Amino acid sequence: MAALVLSVAGSAAGAVFGPAGALAGRIAGALAGNLIDQSLFGSTSRTVVGPRLADLDVMASTEGAPIPRVYGRARASFSSEGTRYSEMRAIKQDMAARRFSDIPDRIRSMKRLWTTPSVRGVALRREQEARLFEKGLVDLKALA
Repeated sequence: MAALVLSVAGSAAGAVFGPAGALAGRIAGALAGNLIDQSLFGSTSRTVVGPRLADLDVMASTEGAPIPRVYGRARASFSSEGTRYSEMRAIKQDMAARRFSDIPDRIRSMKRLWTTPSVRGVALRREQEARLFEKGLVDLKALA
């Protein structure tokens, strides 16, 4: 509180010397008030210890990237009848069984759903996801 009061008083006193004096007076008043506040109420500085960079577990940039393709879908996707979601159900089983090397081909087989020119971009994205997953598998083997 003293810092606030003395900064205002210092600003008013320094204003006699112009804007620079007002600024210098405010700074001097705030510093003096801060010293008074610390002597009355004690220091408010605290040492906070938290996570450190050395504690960070770093993953490969591609690790887990295509997973939202499977797990980001509605629950009905896995239980729907027909072949439309067969690849997604197979990917879910492959993930559970840790058959990760089978997943890129399953992602590629989804391209059969997007064959018209108007949705060609989705088929291209599936190919990119398959390649990204394969790169993640290579990176994962390199880390092991």
